[in-house]
Amino acid sequence: MKELKTGNIVDFLSIDEFSGKEVKLTGKVIGDYLAVRKQYPQECAEVPKDTYLVKVDGYSGLHIVGVNEILDTIKGVTNGTIKD
Repeated sequence: MKELKTGNIVDFLSIDEFSGKEVKLTGKVIGDYLAVRKQYPQECAEVPKDTYLVKVDGYSGLHIVGVNEILDTIKGVTNGTIKD
């Protein structure tokens, strides 16, 4: 998998807080590992470089997603325009 960029749309796996089951979500990459460390300086100070900060529409908060949890990069987004 090539390196993700801010604005990429990705499918990834996450654990549902209520059921504890694994769910597939789709979200927009809003930052790389540096953004994760900045957003969560104490909790994620040692997060690896292959980690991304992802925003999912309809969910509050942000998701910290490792490259091993990413199922697919769907489309890139540039200046609000979705590109294949």
